[in-house]
Amino acid sequence: MPMVILIASLVITIMHLIMFKRLFIGSIPGKVVYFIMGTILFSFISKVRTKTVKVSFSDNVLTVRQVLGLGQKHQAWLADVTGYYTSTISSRYNHFDYIYIMQGKRKIAKISNQYHSNYDDLAAYVNANFKYLGNYKTTVLTEITDLLKQ
Repeated sequence: MPMVILIASLVITIMHLIMFKRLFIGSIPGKVVYFIMGTILFSFISKVRTKTVKVSFSDNVLTVRQVLGLGQKHQAWLADVTGYYTSTISSRYNHFDYIYIMQGKRKIAKISNQYHSNYDDLAAYVNANFKYLGNYKTTVLTEITDLLKQ
């Protein structure tokens, strides 16, 4: 899936470059502006795809839907979940808590109080039903690798 989005972004960028060739090919500042706009667009699409997810727990199944809960449904048996990591990411004015639900070494769900209004309920359920694996140190590099893996 990430390769499809990367290829689509590249195709859209090339199409725009062809359409607005006069503006972007002729000047260096135009190329820089175009590159920055493409990076912002790719970042936004990636955030919507990977972080705005719908997570639900039913009898024995964890269900995750990406892209604002409208994307493809991924399911995992609760018995296959090995546990969860927690992480805190700081921004300029806030701290956001994240929970990474793991199946083996693979992250199958990412829950955050930044993106989920029912974070406290989800966190209580995860805490009561899964093994705590520790704190996960999040860096820009780990965020990029997560982005490309999903």
